[in-house]
Amino acid sequence: MFVFVFNMLIPAFTFKLEQSIKSKLTTIGKYDGKHSCLTCGTSGGKVLIHNPHEHNIDEDKKQIKTLNINKEITAISAGQLHPEKKYDIILVGTQVS
Repeated sequence: MFVFVFNMLIPAFTFKLEQSIKSKLTTIGKYDGKHSCLTCGTSGGKVLIHNPHEHNIDEDKKQIKTLNINKEITAISAGQLHPEKKYDIILVGTQVS
């Protein structure tokens, strides 16, 4: 006989992006080589990078960096460009006009 116990998941942290995130445009990258950052593409042609390990006075604003691509983002990924480098880079795909 098996007994299953289901516990509620409790979030480790919460934050507001105040942007609309496009479906399937999220990835995780270690851009400093140590800490994981959530990276998302928005419907407004921007890339948001959330780094919860960056400690500043106004944490909600400073933990989220924005890259303006100014084109519709169709793909986003992160990874190492060279095996000897310890950090990741962001790869952003856009539509060709």
